[in-house]
Amino acid sequence: MLSKLRYRVGALFEPEAVHRAFLRRSVHEAFSGWADAQFGTALDYGCGECPYRKELQRVAHRVIAADIGNNPSADLAISPSGSLPLLDGSIDLVVSFQVLEHVADPRAYLLQSARVCKEGGWLLISVPSVWPFHPHPTDYRRWMFPGLVHDLREAGFETHRHWAVLNPVATSLQYLLSVCRYSLWNKAGWRWVAQILALMLNPLILASEKCFRHTYALGAGNYVLIARRV
Repeated sequence: MLSKLRYRVGALFEPEAVHRAFLRRSVHEAFSGWADAQFGTALDYGCGECPYRKELQRVAHRVIAADIGNNPSADLAISPSGSLPLLDGSIDLVVSFQVLEHVADPRAYLLQSARVCKEGGWLLISVPSVWPFHPHPTDYRRWMFPGLVHDLREAGFETHRHWAVLNPVATSLQYLLSVCRYSLWNKAGWRWVAQILALMLNPLILASEKCFRHTYALGAGNYVLIARRV
């Protein structure tokens, strides 16, 4: 109990901890709608550090992690063209967490997701709508909710359910915190400025989300969306 309290208090000094917590909550809600071992094979397309591997292992018999470069967390490499060495319709669930904004050709990425996803299979995706520039290795674009639904439909996915992460007030405060983090966090002697600002604004973000979480379904900092392959 004491360690949990220390973690929560410490998180108030982190410029993006509250945002990450709300994003994780929405992703966990998405996963909670699926039963244990519901899927045969799940693909984490652009896996990074595989932050949701445990959730994937719960709902799928087999998890394949794919990423660019020499990622030790990945099971297979995405080709320079963005294609996957997987058969058509071989995947039951494709997941993509905060990846699409870093992809040079998002249409090709979504079409590749649709190619490997079997008919009637699922896509779980999260994308930023309002967020500072964050190159990993680069950063190209943002999505409004109708634009994301449109792009998914063009690729062969029909939207089933979505979650808005951070309402407009919380998003504005979080944007300021994130800019300070990217600007000051790694500068000697300046991290404390970002930490103090986080301590001031994080409680306001928490209060704003508690009061208005479901009020602005189409205006958010991030979206988590479930879609079905048709």
